[in-house]
Amino acid sequence: MIHSHHVRGMLESICESLAHNAKKFYLPATHDLIKEAIELYWEDKCVISWSVGDVHYKANDMGLVLTQEDAIQILKDAVRTHDCEYGITWLSFEMRIPDFARKMTSSEVKSEDTGYLIDDAVSPPV
Repeated sequence: MIHSHHVRGMLESICESLAHNAKKFYLPATHDLIKEAIELYWEDKCVISWSVGDVHYKANDMGLVLTQEDAIQILKDAVRTHDCEYGITWLSFEMRIPDFARKMTSSEVKSEDTGYLIDDAVSPPV
């Protein structure tokens, strides 16, 4: 089973793509059909999902910040190099983050949005 928020995310992405590529394709019934197809596809599958938000979270937990590009690179590296016996864990990110990150400034440490802004790179809070 896949969590409903994954289905929602996939549905939104598919609808965006269809709207972008077929300008007036969207109909209310299309939304329901796509959602049903995604749910049916994932009915007999199990997926563990990590996102760049998780990478940012771990960096912030370590008192560090990353650009969005660096967080994406860390996620891709973790997928590319993970051990199938152990999968991807928080440690997978923790080991890579110091190579890409910088320390938080005092204002970032005190901020409600700790560590999500670097220069013009923005990552949404997790």
